[in-house]
Amino acid sequence: MLGATLIGPFLRGLQAARVKAMLGIAPADHSARIDQHPPVQHVATLKSRLMSCRPSGASAHKTRSDGVAYVQGKDTEKRLRALLDKDRVAGQLIAERGNKLSRSHYSQLLGVTVSTLTRLSPVFAEYESKLEILTGPMQQLAEMREWLAAEFTAQRLKIRNGKIKRASLEAQFNLNGGTYQARYPAIRTLLAEFDSRAREELYIPLDAQAELLRVRSVLANKPLLNKDRMTVNLVALSEVTGVSKARLRVKPFASIVDARNAEIMSAVRTSKVDPYFHGRVFAFSDLSIVWPLRLLERFGIRFKQFASGMAKVSAQQIYLQLIGMLEWVGRSPNPHCLHVVAEARERGQIISSDHWEEALFAYRDALVARIAAGSASASGIDASITALRSALDGLSSGNVIPATSIPLPGVKHARRLGEKRRSFAEVASPVQVGESFDYVAFARNKLN
Repeated sequence: MLGATLIGPFLRGLQAARVKAMLGIAPADHSARIDQHPPVQHVATLKSRLMSCRPSGASAHKTRSDGVAYVQGKDTEKRLRALLDKDRVAGQLIAERGNKLSRSHYSQLLGVTVSTLTRLSPVFAEYESKLEILTGPMQQLAEMREWLAAEFTAQRLKIRNGKIKRASLEAQFNLNGGTYQARYPAIRTLLAEFDSRAREELYIPLDAQAELLRVRSVLANKPLLNKDRMTVNLVALSEVTGVSKARLRVKPFASIVDARNAEIMSAVRTSKVDPYFHGRVFAFSDLSIVWPLRLLERFGIRFKQFASGMAKVSAQQIYLQLIGMLEWVGRSPNPHCLHVVAEARERGQIISSDHWEEALFAYRDALVARIAAGSASASGIDASITALRSALDGLSSGNVIPATSIPLPGVKHARRLGEKRRSFAEVASPVQVGESFDYVAFARNKLN
């Protein structure tokens, strides 16, 4: 009975005839008595023969029904490490996406399911980290670094918005789509490294060198400025240099344009002839074709002195009327205007108050004539004369121009809208009494 109890576990799953043959026991006889069962000493023989039927060692290769070879044994982790070490030495490690060793491949070799290997994830992670398992584009990371370094040294890498242009790297290593930098942080870090290097070393591609020389050459002279007179006109610069306006707005071109703008702004802030205040330039230098520069400088200096304390709108209105008057007088064939301009060119200042006043009244008459012509309203012309009168008062108080004997009349105080202003003799003759002169009457006539 004891022998049957001990032998029972070894007999499970085996054919009864084979077991009995090994023990030398005749086929079962249901009428046999209990003393006919195998003796106890046969137990050791049975165990020995059963163990001899199992593979020797901790593991052995077998073939599954689907023909895939696998390793069988109790210590799965040791067997996995043995497989990984063997493939590492042979250079035959099998990887899959995401820089991971292939779980499916090694599960087949071990004869287990993929889910069974979940508990061995730390083992896989250890080998993946130690052996730097790389898949996809990451396999070419070292090559990418070497290629970028060589192209950088040869100055063949293009720059866009201050960064290395990615298109060349993508073409070289077949990096399709714009998501590879998100999927492969190491590649993104590599590109950021070269971006930083380009900024620190002021990197300029070879093909941009010639363009930079052209841009620098134009900026070194007198580039065309915008209407604000404080910044370079990029449209004009682009036409002259052949560099697109968009590229002029980014480095390395933007850097030299910004530097030139800073130089221009420095000159603007210290200019005498074109004073800067209220955030804008009040230019008088455009009149240098007509008026001498030294006189225009006096205009600019004095204008800044009295107009900078005004509101910006008021200063602009006064400036526009002053410039309009100076341009008209400077180009007018009126004899008084010609005398004033000739005197200014010769002496650098306006001395003759009579000719100056006659020139001013001639300009005023030209303004008033625009009302009759229908090109301006009476209120508009009156506002222009008022603004001009403020400019003349400011300049004459600084001894830049002679003061007029009477303020320049506005439209509503004038009886003559387009009539020629009478000369000194014409005004004085009707009011003479003998050898004397009626100055009160003269003043009244001047106000008419």
